[in-house]
Amino acid sequence: MRLFILQNVAIVVLLHAEQQTSLFTLQIMAAVAPLPHQRISMKKIILLLLLSVATGLHAQDTDAVITLKNGTVITGKITKLNPTEGLTVVVAGFATDISMSDVEKIENKAAAPTAAAAAAELSRDDKLKVTDTSELPDSFVINIGDNPVTMILVRGGMMNMGYDGPNSRALKSEPVHRVNVTSFYMSSKALSNDIYGFLFDKTIKDKKKGKPYQVWQHDTAEDFIEKVQGVLGSEYRLPTEAEWEYAAFSPVQDKLFVDSGYEYCNEHYGDYSTEEQTDPVGAKSGKYHVIRHYSDSYTKHNRSNFTFSRGTMPVVTMGMRIVIKAKDCKFK
Repeated sequence: MRLFILQNVAIVVLLHAEQQTSLFTLQIMAAVAPLPHQRISMKKIILLLLLSVATGLHAQDTDAVITLKNGTVITGKITKLNPTEGLTVVVAGFATDISMSDVEKIENKAAAPTAAAAAAELSRDDKLKVTDTSELPDSFVINIGDNPVTMILVRGGMMNMGYDGPNSRALKSEPVHRVNVTSFYMSSKALSNDIYGFLFDKTIKDKKKGKPYQVWQHDTAEDFIEKVQGVLGSEYRLPTEAEWEYAAFSPVQDKLFVDSGYEYCNEHYGDYSTEEQTDPVGAKSGKYHVIRHYSDSYTKHNRSNFTFSRGTMPVVTMGMRIVIKAKDCKFK
């Protein structure tokens, strides 16, 4: 806080910084407090206010926007200041002297958005923006029996989930809504028949070794994942639909969906929420489970590939991947 007094006129100016935008701002909190029987010179009050702003900007090495009485606007750094005569402002490397009698107002220039602020913006036309820059390994390998599984980092951020373009009703992908997804790891491939053989003590034919283990019913998928959790821990699970779509449009999609087919997600099929959410989990009950399929940008939005949760055989079989939140990983 700064207190300026000029001819028995007191003006309090609060200086503060807005951390989220790194902008230097001024707030004039208490204007005029004249002492008894004193005449106030408004000209001097205005001069003092200009001086307060200019002094703060000069101290903070912040660009100032100087508006002259003739309408001219000058943007630059104030290097010298004389409250009764004038100031010196540097514009593009050249110093310019300005008389205080010519100055209408002095303001701080709006700073360019910081990296964090820019990252926090997501336009309606953007699909996804990664915001997490924390130090995390790009991948790690776990073993289920003798079967290595590579887990790929999907850095968190924000996404306009869904699709409202041509045929969106048929895809059941409306409405588009904002979701925030925290960083997670996803298996680079659907889990294999070899893993199924290890978990259920089954012999796998040679022609099926190395290929994805596929199921018809979600109940079977849940039994399989429960066995995986018995080996790896309960933090490993099927991806939520939001995680699956985020990964499918993320910068690492080419590392994850090389030979991808239809895949089960963790939740039941349900209508999208219209509210912004963080790490949303879809319907906890319902007639169908979510199935997603990676192909092109159109197919990746398709939500119509659902199937009955019990007793009905779908047209195709589904694979399964596992995910784990980065915060749940214990790196040495």
